Amino acid sequence: MSNYPTKKLGDDQRPYVSTCWDINKTEAEWIEATDSFFLKYTPQWFKFVGWLILLGVLKYIEQITRSKLIGLIYAFSFLGLYFYLQALLFNFPFFKFLPPRFIRARGFAFIFSITTAGLLLFLLHFYLLEKIITDLSIK
Repeated sequence: MSNYPTKKLGDDQRPYVSTCWDINKTEAEWIEATDSFFLKYTPQWFKFVGWLILLGVLKYIEQITRSKLIGLIYAFSFLGLYFYLQALLFNFPFFKFLPPRFIRARGFAFIFSITTAGLLLFLLHFYLLEKIITDLSIK
């Protein structure tokens, strides 16, 4: 929770919170920020896509063979992915996507981030993950 503002601020005070709306960067700083973002998160994206493909393959094999063991492995793998996404999303500071003037207190930043994470996890679980895995496993 160290990413969150530490105290409630009055209307006359503006918190300095680093957000994606910081426009006082030089061109070189923007290039460095962009490069570091893609270098850090692109491998994670492909690891995540690999997990989805693996889950689709497990689901496909389970549907064809009707194997209880494969079904159990799929269920544990899906739960593992679900809890990984939960941990990832619930620790992500979504409040940084808001302009700094909206962030007045640590509590608001925390509640906004948790609510956004919950909605994303709900959408990922009930729509995207199930749809992607089902589509990957269709005969």
